[in-house]
Amino acid sequence: MSHPTRRRLPIAALALIVAGWGHGAAAQFKADPLAATTLPAKPGPHWVWVNDIVFNHMADGKTFLVDGDSGRMLGMLSTGFGYNGVVLPGNGAVILSPEIYFSRHTRGKRTDVVTIYDGRKLNPVAEIGIPPKRVSAMPMLAQARLTDDDRFLLIYNYTPAQSVCDFPRHVAQRRTGAAEVYRSAVSGEQHQHPGSAPGRSLSAGTC
Repeated sequence: MSHPTRRRLPIAALALIVAGWGHGAAAQFKADPLAATTLPAKPGPHWVWVNDIVFNHMADGKTFLVDGDSGRMLGMLSTGFGYNGVVLPGNGAVILSPEIYFSRHTRGKRTDVVTIYDGRKLNPVAEIGIPPKRVSAMPMLAQARLTDDDRFLLIYNYTPAQSVCDFPRHVAQRRTGAAEVYRSAVSGEQHQHPGSAPGRSLSAGTC
Protein backbone atom coordinates (compact mmCIF):
# COMPACT_ATOMS: atom_id res chain seq x y z
CA MET A 1 0.00 0.00 0.00
CA SER A 2 1.40 3.40 -0.99
CA HIS A 3 2.17 5.96 1.63
CA PRO A 4 -0.28 8.96 1.79
CA THR A 5 2.64 11.41 1.77
CA ARG A 6 3.90 10.02 -1.55
CA ARG A 7 0.46 10.44 -3.14
CA ARG A 8 0.31 14.08 -2.07
CA LEU A 9 3.71 14.99 -3.56
CA PRO A 10 2.65 14.94 -7.27
CA ILE A 11 -0.46 16.98 -6.45
CA ALA A 12 1.60 19.58 -4.61
CA ALA A 13 4.08 19.78 -7.49
CA LEU A 14 1.25 20.28 -10.02
CA ALA A 15 -0.22 23.04 -7.88
CA LEU A 16 3.14 24.84 -7.84
CA ILE A 17 3.42 24.58 -11.64
CA VAL A 18 -0.11 25.99 -12.19
CA ALA A 19 0.59 28.81 -9.73
CA GLY A 20 3.76 29.65 -11.65
CA TRP A 21 1.84 29.80 -14.93
CA GLY A 22 -0.75 32.11 -13.37
CA HIS A 23 1.95 34.44 -12.11
CA GLY A 24 3.60 34.56 -15.54
CA ALA A 25 0.30 35.28 -17.27
CA ALA A 26 -0.51 38.08 -14.85
CA ALA A 27 2.88 39.64 -15.50
CA GLN A 28 2.56 39.34 -19.28
CA PHE A 29 -1.02 40.56 -19.82
CA LYS A 30 -2.01 43.94 -18.48
CA ALA A 31 -5.48 45.45 -18.66
CA ASP A 32 -5.83 48.23 -21.21
CA PRO A 33 -6.74 51.54 -19.56
CA LEU A 34 -10.15 52.97 -20.43
CA ALA A 35 -9.65 56.18 -22.32
CA ALA A 36 -11.65 58.30 -24.74
CA THR A 37 -9.97 59.55 -27.90
CA THR A 38 -10.93 62.05 -30.57
CA LEU A 39 -10.80 60.94 -34.17
CA PRO A 40 -8.81 62.97 -36.71
CA ALA A 41 -10.68 65.76 -38.48
CA LYS A 42 -10.09 64.05 -41.83
CA PRO A 43 -11.30 60.43 -41.97
CA GLY A 44 -8.98 57.79 -43.36
CA PRO A 45 -9.53 56.74 -46.99
CA HIS A 46 -10.66 53.24 -46.01
CA TRP A 47 -12.56 53.74 -42.76
CA VAL A 48 -15.72 51.63 -42.69
CA TRP A 49 -18.65 51.23 -40.30
CA VAL A 50 -19.23 47.52 -39.62
CA ASN A 51 -22.68 46.46 -38.44
CA ASP A 52 -22.95 43.95 -35.59
CA ILE A 53 -26.12 41.99 -36.42
CA VAL A 54 -25.55 38.86 -34.31
CA PHE A 55 -29.03 37.48 -33.57
CA ASN A 56 -28.08 36.42 -30.02
CA HIS A 57 -27.79 40.06 -28.93
CA MET A 58 -30.08 41.98 -31.28
CA ALA A 59 -31.46 43.85 -28.27
CA ASP A 60 -28.07 45.53 -27.89
CA GLY A 61 -27.16 46.76 -31.35
CA LYS A 62 -23.64 47.96 -32.11
CA THR A 63 -21.64 49.34 -34.98
CA PHE A 64 -17.85 49.50 -35.15
CA LEU A 65 -15.61 51.97 -36.95
CA VAL A 66 -12.71 50.03 -38.46
CA ASP A 67 -9.65 51.16 -40.38
CA GLY A 68 -9.64 48.87 -43.41
CA ASP A 69 -5.91 49.35 -43.97
CA SER A 70 -4.68 48.39 -40.50
CA GLY A 71 -7.67 46.33 -39.32
CA ARG A 72 -7.73 48.40 -36.12
CA MET A 73 -11.03 49.25 -34.44
CA LEU A 74 -11.27 53.01 -33.98
CA GLY A 75 -14.58 53.31 -32.15
CA MET A 76 -18.00 51.88 -31.40
CA LEU A 77 -21.58 53.12 -31.09
CA SER A 78 -24.34 51.51 -29.01
CA THR A 79 -27.37 51.70 -31.28
CA GLY A 80 -30.36 50.07 -29.58
CA PHE A 81 -32.74 47.26 -30.51
CA GLY A 82 -32.79 45.79 -34.03
CA TYR A 83 -30.12 48.14 -35.34
CA ASN A 84 -30.22 48.82 -39.11
CA GLY A 85 -27.29 51.14 -39.81
CA VAL A 86 -25.91 54.64 -39.42
CA VAL A 87 -26.35 57.47 -41.93
CA LEU A 88 -23.35 59.67 -42.71
CA PRO A 89 -23.78 63.29 -43.87
CA GLY A 90 -21.23 64.49 -46.38
CA ASN A 91 -19.42 66.90 -44.05
CA GLY A 92 -18.66 64.17 -41.49
CA ALA A 93 -19.46 66.47 -38.56
CA VAL A 94 -22.16 64.19 -37.17
CA ILE A 95 -23.43 60.63 -37.49
CA LEU A 96 -27.18 59.92 -37.66
CA SER A 97 -28.53 56.69 -36.21
CA PRO A 98 -32.24 55.67 -36.28
CA GLU A 99 -32.70 53.64 -33.09
CA ILE A 100 -35.36 51.71 -31.14
CA TYR A 101 -35.55 51.29 -27.35
CA PHE A 102 -37.99 49.49 -25.05
CA SER A 103 -38.72 50.44 -21.45
CA ARG A 104 -38.06 46.84 -20.31
CA HIS A 105 -35.12 46.27 -22.63
CA THR A 106 -36.84 43.63 -24.79
CA ARG A 107 -40.48 44.60 -24.09
CA GLY A 108 -42.59 47.43 -22.77
CA LYS A 109 -43.14 50.89 -24.23
CA ARG A 110 -41.31 51.44 -27.49
CA THR A 111 -39.43 54.65 -28.19
CA ASP A 112 -37.99 55.45 -31.63
CA VAL A 113 -35.38 58.16 -32.01
CA VAL A 114 -32.74 59.45 -34.38
CA THR A 115 -29.63 59.84 -32.27
CA ILE A 116 -27.07 62.40 -33.44
CA TYR A 117 -23.47 61.50 -32.58
CA ASP A 118 -20.43 63.75 -32.74
CA GLY A 119 -18.44 62.67 -35.78
CA ARG A 120 -15.08 62.79 -34.01
CA LYS A 121 -15.80 61.99 -30.35
CA LEU A 122 -18.60 59.46 -31.15
CA ASN A 123 -20.64 60.62 -28.16
CA PRO A 124 -24.39 61.38 -28.45
CA VAL A 125 -25.09 65.12 -28.69
CA ALA A 126 -28.81 65.22 -29.55
CA GLU A 127 -31.87 63.04 -30.00
CA ILE A 128 -34.95 63.47 -32.21
CA GLY A 129 -38.12 61.53 -31.38
CA ILE A 130 -39.80 59.83 -34.35
CA PRO A 131 -43.02 57.77 -34.69
CA PRO A 132 -42.56 54.22 -33.28
CA LYS A 133 -42.95 52.43 -36.59
CA ARG A 134 -39.49 52.28 -38.18
CA VAL A 135 -38.85 48.99 -39.97
CA SER A 136 -36.81 46.38 -38.11
CA ALA A 137 -35.13 44.12 -40.65
CA MET A 138 -31.75 42.97 -41.87
CA PRO A 139 -29.54 46.07 -42.25
CA MET A 140 -29.77 47.69 -45.70
CA LEU A 141 -28.72 51.15 -46.83
CA ALA A 142 -32.17 51.82 -48.29
CA GLN A 143 -33.96 51.73 -44.91
CA ALA A 144 -32.81 55.27 -44.07
CA ARG A 145 -31.20 57.73 -46.46
CA LEU A 146 -30.32 61.39 -46.67
CA THR A 147 -31.47 63.52 -49.59
CA ASP A 148 -28.67 64.59 -51.92
CA ASP A 149 -28.35 67.99 -50.23
CA ASP A 150 -28.22 66.37 -46.73
CA ARG A 151 -31.23 68.47 -45.64
CA PHE A 152 -33.66 65.64 -44.88
CA LEU A 153 -33.35 62.15 -43.49
CA LEU A 154 -35.87 59.75 -45.05
CA ILE A 155 -36.88 56.74 -42.93
CA TYR A 156 -38.82 53.75 -44.13
CA ASN A 157 -41.68 52.56 -41.86
CA TYR A 158 -43.39 49.18 -41.75
CA THR A 159 -46.31 48.38 -39.43
CA PRO A 160 -47.03 46.37 -41.86
CA ALA A 161 -48.52 49.41 -43.63
CA GLN A 162 -45.65 51.02 -45.54
CA SER A 163 -44.76 54.70 -45.36
CA VAL A 164 -41.80 57.05 -45.50
CA CYS A 165 -41.24 60.09 -43.27
CA ASP A 166 -38.66 62.84 -43.55
CA PHE A 167 -36.92 64.60 -40.68
CA PRO A 168 -36.46 67.09 -39.17
CA ARG A 169 -39.54 68.63 -40.90
CA HIS A 170 -42.07 65.84 -40.37
CA VAL A 171 -45.76 66.78 -40.15
CA ALA A 172 -47.50 63.54 -41.10
CA GLN A 173 -46.62 60.20 -42.57
CA ARG A 174 -47.10 59.58 -46.26
CA ARG A 175 -48.31 56.17 -47.30
CA THR A 176 -46.49 54.67 -50.23
CA GLY A 177 -46.01 51.41 -52.08
CA ALA A 178 -42.25 51.72 -51.69
CA ALA A 179 -40.30 48.93 -50.08
CA GLU A 180 -37.14 50.97 -49.56
CA VAL A 181 -35.69 54.45 -50.09
CA TYR A 182 -33.12 54.97 -52.85
CA ARG A 183 -31.25 58.02 -54.07
CA SER A 184 -31.94 59.19 -57.59
CA ALA A 185 -29.83 61.15 -60.03
CA VAL A 186 -32.06 64.17 -59.39
CA SER A 187 -30.93 66.17 -56.37
CA GLY A 188 -33.34 66.10 -53.45
CA GLU A 189 -35.68 63.47 -54.92
CA GLN A 190 -36.29 59.91 -53.78
CA HIS A 191 -37.87 57.14 -55.84
CA GLN A 192 -39.37 53.80 -54.97
CA HIS A 193 -38.00 50.35 -55.37
CA PRO A 194 -38.42 49.24 -59.03
CA GLY A 195 -40.82 46.49 -57.92
CA SER A 196 -43.17 48.79 -56.02
CA ALA A 197 -46.45 50.33 -57.12
CA PRO A 198 -46.00 52.41 -60.30
CA GLY A 199 -46.43 56.16 -60.46
CA ARG A 200 -45.46 56.90 -56.85
CA SER A 201 -42.44 58.87 -55.63
CA LEU A 202 -41.49 60.83 -52.55
CA SER A 203 -39.83 64.23 -52.78
CA ALA A 204 -37.80 65.90 -50.09
CA GLY A 205 -39.85 67.90 -47.61
CA THR A 206 -42.90 65.61 -47.53
CA CYS A 207 -43.88 62.95 -45.04
